Amino acid sequence: MFILVVAVLTSFTVRATVVDRQQAAQQAREFMSKNFKSSTRHAVQTAKLNSVETGQPLVYAFNVEGGGFVVVAGDDSAPAILGYSETSTIDPADIPEGMKDLFAQYQQEMQDKADRLETQMMQQAGITEQLKKQDVMAYIGRLNNLRSQVMEILQQEIRA
Repeated sequence: MFILVVAVLTSFTVRATVVDRQQAAQQAREFMSKNFKSSTRHAVQTAKLNSVETGQPLVYAFNVEGGGFVVVAGDDSAPAILGYSETSTIDPADIPEGMKDLFAQYQQEMQDKADRLETQMMQQAGITEQLKKQDVMAYIGRLNNLRSQVMEILQQEIRA
């Protein structure tokens, strides 16, 4: 019975965590304060972020009053920041279908890439179903560590 309970709990812990709108806004602010030009950084700290409806449940977009926007992933299986501009804005009433499709495609591509990379790295690291059966806690710890590495790799690729 204990193993069944642990197995059920494990299945919940290995899934991506959803990022809510408030968390996404905080990530957008942190990104802007670190990455926007110094003249824009000061304005970012006091500017209001206006949420933009993207049509995708896992993609948030925020316009900065005075110009600029940040697009943030809605779960932690993708890099936090999907796109940004220091000068342009996204008009919520006029998001082109192509951009909506791009958001959806990007979301799917990042998930697929993360899944492939995770599978490959799990094989290389010896994180197997056998380990899961033998020592669930070790399996969870190693898997969570591996997922952090996958996210770092994907974020580096985006910035490159």
